[in-house]
Amino acid sequence: MVGIFLYASYFLCLIKCTPSPELSVKSFWHKAKWAIGVVSNPRGIGTEWQIRNLPRFSRKDKGYIPSRSAFLVQRIAGFVCFYLFSWAYPQLLALLPLRVENFESSKLRLFSLSTGELLVRVYYAVDAFQLLYIGHNTLHWLVSAIAVLLGDSPERWPPLFGDIRDAYTLRRFWGKFWHGLVYKAFISNAAFISRKVLRIPERTKLDRWAITFFAFCLSAFVHVVGDRVAGSPCSSAPICVLYIRFGLAVVFEDAVQALYLRYFPQSDGKTKGNQGWKVVGYVWTLAFFSWSISNMFFAYVGCNSEDS
Repeated sequence: MVGIFLYASYFLCLIKCTPSPELSVKSFWHKAKWAIGVVSNPRGIGTEWQIRNLPRFSRKDKGYIPSRSAFLVQRIAGFVCFYLFSWAYPQLLALLPLRVENFESSKLRLFSLSTGELLVRVYYAVDAFQLLYIGHNTLHWLVSAIAVLLGDSPERWPPLFGDIRDAYTLRRFWGKFWHGLVYKAFISNAAFISRKVLRIPERTKLDRWAITFFAFCLSAFVHVVGDRVAGSPCSSAPICVLYIRFGLAVVFEDAVQALYLRYFPQSDGKTKGNQGWKVVGYVWTLAFFSWSISNMFFAYVGCNSEDS
């Protein structure tokens, strides 16, 4: 519900999305079709408000659009693979020697972790994201295949997620790899808070950082409301803290990169082309997710243990 409100704010108040004059004289059903097309296209594909960094069909050929037959084969095969993996994953997970009680003593420790404790933290981070990745992709590939079978264009159904190889910073993980279904809802309203409420000058570093932080605060609020609506008996504080940490961590890494470039300027003004920095970035991104997500998980484990 909160997400719907944020998108309504974006469409009606911020960009004032209105139909063309020609549509105003057409029937109710034409108007309804236009409205449904707007609200069912959160990434703005093919519109002037299309999200930045929309994933492409090919990493090498940026203009590549698959034929209808190639698209259907890819999406149907992908759906079957994702569905089978979703079915097999719980069985495979049961074979792993991961038991919560083995790690409760290290909930709040950041350093001096054993190899097993370190691996379980990495596992929880990867597990949390792969469940969302598989779930979202399975549904998206099924719906896109049905839409194209019914006559829609493959061009309107680009991949939902980007290339994981681009996720060598937290910002690039969320901005280039992760799905953009809620990008406009969060960023546009966060920009309103930064520029209209706080009067921060546009397109400055402070504006960029404020938008980032407030976007994750909005995301935290959405997840807290979802937690409450789902009837969770546990406190919503851990998931709220998690998303605020994400926002602060992205701002922190932006500041570190800006500081580095100030004292060690690069020829292109960036560090993204340096393979060594990419390795550092991958390690940083995985380490932060492993620490922050396992902290949230252990907080909920404690809640469940107390309830039982």
